[in-house]
Amino acid sequence: MQQSMVDVTKRQQAIDLIQEAMTIKESQRPPNGAATPLKPVHELAAEMMLEMGRHDEAAQLFAVSLQRLPNRPWSLLGAARSHKGRNNVAEASAMYNALLAVWSDDSHAAVREAKQYLGY
Repeated sequence: MQQSMVDVTKRQQAIDLIQEAMTIKESQRPPNGAATPLKPVHELAAEMMLEMGRHDEAAQLFAVSLQRLPNRPWSLLGAARSHKGRNNVAEASAMYNALLAVWSDDSHAAVREAKQYLGY
């Protein structure tokens, strides 16, 4: 019981810090070219939400990430997974198709995941 309270507290602290980082990033213009830092903060926050099963929040954050860095493969993959978790087949399919337009190497697990979901 005590450990789970510690976990909840630490998780909330992480969420608070990432929200602060997103506020800072949103005050700046979107990057030109490659992401800086390597993991965009909105994508990181979305992945945290996805891991916690908060699919609606994850989908919203992946959408922001994709507005700032269009066609970023990891954000497309995360968006597909979050829509899949929301049982939104149309959006999940659209995101997986967008991912396949960017990545096509079957040796990559994300490509295989997309193809399996889409029935290829």
